[in-house]
Amino acid sequence: MWDFANTPYQGIEKKNIKIGIIIESKATDLVRRHKATALEKGELKWDVENLKQDCDDYMYTRLNHDEMYSRFDVIGDDIFSFIKTGKFRSTAQRKPYDWDPFEIYTEKAF
Repeated sequence: MWDFANTPYQGIEKKNIKIGIIIESKATDLVRRHKATALEKGELKWDVENLKQDCDDYMYTRLNHDEMYSRFDVIGDDIFSFIKTGKFRSTAQRKPYDWDPFEIYTEKAF
């Protein structure tokens, strides 16, 4: 993890490809267990500009990174929309969530 954390991010050169970014908005169990260490790096910044990646569209999801690979009931329609049109659905969340990303939530909260 140390090597990964200290490797500079190299953005994808856009050229002729469509790039969509889905930004998770909750900490995974691993990150939650290491919250103090994660926050040592500074303030968490959720704005798409902080990702330093050109894109055609972006959206925020209430999911954490792990859930994004299994909760297609939550983000699947947006993924298919991007594949078909190069844009996420008009109903996609385009503002960062205003909550504590380390707080555990339940499905009933949504």
